Amino acid sequence: MVTRDADDGAVDSSDDAELRVLRQRAYGPDADIARDLMALQRLRHLESNAKIASTPGASQISSGPNAKDTSEETVGAEPADARPAVSARMRWLWVASIVAAIGSASLVTVVVSTSSPTPYAQLHLIAGADVPEDLRASVDSEDYRRYDDFAGLLISSSTAPYLGQETMCIYAMHADPAVAGRYGTIAACALPGLEPTMDYYIDEAAPGLLREKFTDGMAVRFVLKGDTVAVYVSSPPPA
Repeated sequence: MVTRDADDGAVDSSDDAELRVLRQRAYGPDADIARDLMALQRLRHLESNAKIASTPGASQISSGPNAKDTSEETVGAEPADARPAVSARMRWLWVASIVAAIGSASLVTVVVSTSSPTPYAQLHLIAGADVPEDLRASVDSEDYRRYDDFAGLLISSSTAPYLGQETMCIYAMHADPAVAGRYGTIAACALPGLEPTMDYYIDEAAPGLLREKFTDGMAVRFVLKGDTVAVYVSSPPPA
């Protein structure tokens, strides 16, 4: 868990050690994190904390259960020019892990019900949309499709090869390009015959519009259904 000093908001040194271990599992010679979804989610949170800490004005970000580090020392002491590569690789670790987990009931313990015949919202295809800069190196522009934004999230899809098959992937990222690269992209893919399904967990890394609509600790599920994306919302966490 990320903990903060009451006076300066510094990340606990235990999180420094945890981040180093998770990065070794993600980027080291014996990387094995791609099949550990809980570890991937934890790494995403800790790396977001490190990125926010290095951003001017980060001290204005409010504290909370997943609050970002506001100290000047970046967690893990990664050089600034290494962060874009880390973020890009994390995107595809998420893709690989979720493809590997196809058929599992849920990514984590938050339960999002899709039993209702009526989704919370339906996002429709936007014709002729350009590929965002942060996705240009990762997706095929000919297959790229963008849908209506949802509460500050840019939702899109594209194909990606996996073990000789062409999977369909769905992506979520901040719609504001000024901050999209800071928070990275979450992706989920499905093999032919299955609907790509992605859960986006609401915390301090989520867009402000999304946090205004829903409570931290909730999740929003996006399910790609043909030319539309169905949106489902979890119940609020216990008080």
